[in-house]
Amino acid sequence: MLVHGSNLLQKEAHQTKYLDAESRQYLAEIREKYNAWHLANA
Repeated sequence: MLVHGSNLLQKEAHQTKYLDAESRQYLAEIREKYNAWHLANA
């Protein structure tokens, strides 16, 4: 996994941060765009 993907995975898996709905929504949007970018550049 690329560094950015690893960083994103850490944020998604964090047990005390990023738990509110707004943060989860932002992470989901970032993940969607990251996955599309990663597929296009892999």
